[in-house]
Amino acid sequence: MDDHFSPLQDGPTHLTWSGELGKRVRTGSWSDQAISTTTKIMEAIEGAAWEPAAQLIDYWMEEAKVIHVIYAVWTDGFISFLESRGVTREDIDAEIQRLQVLLAFPDGRAFGSVDDWEALGELAGRTAHRIRALELSVDEALEQVDALSEHWRQQHDRGADFQSGLLTFVAARFGEAAIGDAYRTVLEPYLQERYAVFDTRLQPYEETVTRNIYLAFEAMRGHLVGHIVREICRLRKMTTRL
Repeated sequence: MDDHFSPLQDGPTHLTWSGELGKRVRTGSWSDQAISTTTKIMEAIEGAAWEPAAQLIDYWMEEAKVIHVIYAVWTDGFISFLESRGVTREDIDAEIQRLQVLLAFPDGRAFGSVDDWEALGELAGRTAHRIRALELSVDEALEQVDALSEHWRQQHDRGADFQSGLLTFVAARFGEAAIGDAYRTVLEPYLQERYAVFDTRLQPYEETVTRNIYLAFEAMRGHLVGHIVREICRLRKMTTRL
């Protein structure tokens, strides 16, 4: 295991600084890392640990940011690929507009505005600020975190569908085989930047495995994986009682 990166500390979940990653990380065992940060925020609120809850909301936005940036990089990359294949900007913009309308939010707003990401950040900041100031009751704080999670889920899922829509457009123009070309063009530079540190041709596996595992957990939490499982379990318990 890598001696320089070790988030596996005992005690209540809190944040610590990783010099290797250059960012904050969550403490806790691997089984604890598998619990979503949304759930950890709720647990902190329920235990009246207000400052840890507020700090975890800040970190929750860091997890969401990873996915948001990935979607932005991929969108720009797939557009550049289409342009390199001779698709006009007019045709690309028309397809993007079509997808954004298809992926409209429940209130009818078209998907794809930068305002949606900024609104998420504002909601997270306002919620953390009010929690720190002890302005919310436990129930009110939990309601705000639920709203924050749902806000991100709606953006996240549409972001994934939007990538699929762009790739479908690639396939419609150039055939299914072109999807592989698009992926290689867009993802290879990204993978080199983000994951080259794990290349076992460059350094021993044992020296990077802890970091690799942590980033995998972090990415899955950004996808709301753990929280969705928690909610399914909660609904099953409610159904059983009924």
